Amino acid sequence: MAKKKGELKQTRIPGTSDRIPKAVRDAADAYIKAKRSKAKQLEKMNGCQEVLIELMTKHDIVEIDIDDGEKRLVLEDSSKLSVKKKSDSNPPNADDDEAFT
Repeated sequence: MAKKKGELKQTRIPGTSDRIPKAVRDAADAYIKAKRSKAKQLEKMNGCQEVLIELMTKHDIVEIDIDDGEKRLVLEDSSKLSVKKKSDSNPPNADDDEAFT
């Protein structure tokens, strides 16, 4: 197959080029930075989830209203949390607004 005009060639890794255009390198760097940031945030979220599950279990709480009561955070079992849309058939009780410390 003939080399196309402007096509870069290298021999180390098939399907790649020795000379990477600056725009491609910048995009790759931005992607890797975002990917690593996401991994750090996921680690932080998992730690917060563990603490929340532990505290909900300790205080015998199985669900919490979130997003101004639009949704609820439900402890499914001893290791799983889920977010569910709050149904209109189960209105909040005014007596349930006690603060626990």
